[in-house]
Amino acid sequence: MSSNEYVSLPLLDADNHPANGAMLECTACGDSHLHHGEISIDEHGDIAIRFWCEGCPESDDPMRDNLKLLIHQHKGKTYLSWQRLVPT
Repeated sequence: MSSNEYVSLPLLDADNHPANGAMLECTACGDSHLHHGEISIDEHGDIAIRFWCEGCPESDDPMRDNLKLLIHQHKGKTYLSWQRLVPT
């Protein structure tokens, strides 16, 4: 019987760029200076991570953390999407 373990993967390449995946950017202004906040998991196992953006002009607004990254799984496939809270 073989045993498995998780090993660390490099986060940065030789030029100090992310080695895995893409850099997240704000859906409103395109800035990449995002800060994560509250993380929630619903009854279906979907994950929502709140972000706020340094580059958005409304960064002093109390609604500045109005961006969510959603991780959703359906029938073995994983989907990533953004949601933005908009005032009504």
